[in-house]
Amino acid sequence: MFWLSLVILLVVALSLHFWSARQFQKRINNSIESLKVSASTNHPIDINTLPTLISKFAERATAQQHNTPKLIHIHQRGEIRMKPNASWQSFKADQYFSTYEPGFIWIAKIKMTPFISVTVVDSYVDRQGNLQARLFDSIPLTSATSPQLDQGELMRYIAELVWNPAAVLFNLDLHFTMLDDETAAASIGGSSVELSFNKSGDITRIFAPNRPRTVGTDSIPAPWEGKFFDYAQVGPYRVPKRGEVAWLLEEGIFTYWRGEIVEIKSVEI
Repeated sequence: MFWLSLVILLVVALSLHFWSARQFQKRINNSIESLKVSASTNHPIDINTLPTLISKFAERATAQQHNTPKLIHIHQRGEIRMKPNASWQSFKADQYFSTYEPGFIWIAKIKMTPFISVTVVDSYVDRQGNLQARLFDSIPLTSATSPQLDQGELMRYIAELVWNPAAVLFNLDLHFTMLDDETAAASIGGSSVELSFNKSGDITRIFAPNRPRTVGTDSIPAPWEGKFFDYAQVGPYRVPKRGEVAWLLEEGIFTYWRGEIVEIKSVEI
């Protein structure tokens, strides 16, 4: 009787695991579909209305783009850590960007140990931010939504225009203001990120003085920085192949993400 009960318990547990994992994947697929739907009938932005530094960057980055993209699909790999003194953990990720509306979904598999992985989904879909983490795709570890998260995810979308340059030409929500000869502010609504260019006209640094950072149960604005390296042609776009992202804290710089772009595809209309 003991072994029969144990077998039944294992069957029930496995059934719940697979059901939960399927539901999780279904929600991810629905988010990707929502990004596709949001790409409605926007027309290209009049490039003459953009600051020259921005327009030249976008034209050079998209020079080999032959069709209007609805979504940009990126494969990444790299390392991530959750705390300043924590060990780096490897990840592989798929990321989808909308080019017509502010929106993205980042789906990462983070290897915690040789046999344990966590799936993290970080997204801004339908004007709402969402952060989820699941063990083995089925066991919830965290799930967060809030106005502060919305703002933080929108700022991430702006910062990652380096990997989604078509949005500069198609996303009517984006606005650009030159701060000096080598720096522009890119804004959507009340969220803004500074883009710094090198002498060649490539974006090599992003900065925001007040991106919301989750600390325990609180959300505290903190300076945030990204750096980008090794511009090259990857699929239809000329993008930086490597990057790293950090919080600039009073106690020091906390670099929490560093990675490389493996592949870029455009999902056409």
